[in-house]
Amino acid sequence: MKLGKKPIRKRSVPLSEAKFMQKNLLVCGAMPDLIKALIIDVDGTLFPLDHPFFKARRLAQYRWLCQRLDLSMSDLVRIIACEEEKLSAKGNGNRVCFSRIVYSLDPTIECAEWQEAMTKSVPLHDFNSRLRQNDELEEAISCLTADRCEGVKIVFATNASAGTAKIALKMLFGARQFDHGMFGVVGHDQKISKPDPDFFTQLVGPALRQKGVQLKNAISIGDRLGDDGYAAVKAGVSAAVIVNGPNDLAAVLRGIHQLRQGV
Repeated sequence: MKLGKKPIRKRSVPLSEAKFMQKNLLVCGAMPDLIKALIIDVDGTLFPLDHPFFKARRLAQYRWLCQRLDLSMSDLVRIIACEEEKLSAKGNGNRVCFSRIVYSLDPTIECAEWQEAMTKSVPLHDFNSRLRQNDELEEAISCLTADRCEGVKIVFATNASAGTAKIALKMLFGARQFDHGMFGVVGHDQKISKPDPDFFTQLVGPALRQKGVQLKNAISIGDRLGDDGYAAVKAGVSAAVIVNGPNDLAAVLRGIHQLRQGV
């Protein structure tokens, strides 16, 4: 892995490029001397956002909101767009996560209620919308976590519910891949989502500490610079690598494995 000598500074976070397996990827923060844990995003990272799995989930969530708010689909789409624009303007143009829009539309929606709605939106019985097993990613993850004592701990972190992420992981890798203490899953909770740095300090941090790792010894990997990059580094994660889907992710994981092996 080679970091650029002249990082660009943006929003007080140093940006540079790292080379993993012939792929030049954007990095913010500074790589720790020893990477002990990875915080891996789910939607857009383990699979692309244009996958039917994501689209089917969002449609089911819209239908749930239509029923909850007693709105037609067309009215809901219009209202969500307006609310997103309003909230983004209040946040200096920053991206607004979908859950924040939901709570803004109806403040009486409880976090647990929305978590359940997100989990139930997973298209379990729609074969065409299911995720297919990804052998390349599974192999890369297995190499990093094979040593239960010295291997890398992995926390999958998503703005969806933890239940949604667990179902997606079982589709991609099978249940056996995540049945031991090297892995954790963190989802939207306490009405906190990325790009709020509290997502990392209040939700991801405790999950890592349970595995004996501090945020400063972890790096974040995801598809959004704001969500998985700036927010993570601001919260105390050492560095973040921004990828574009599962192929980039697999290349990064192989590169980290080689880095740890001293190759």
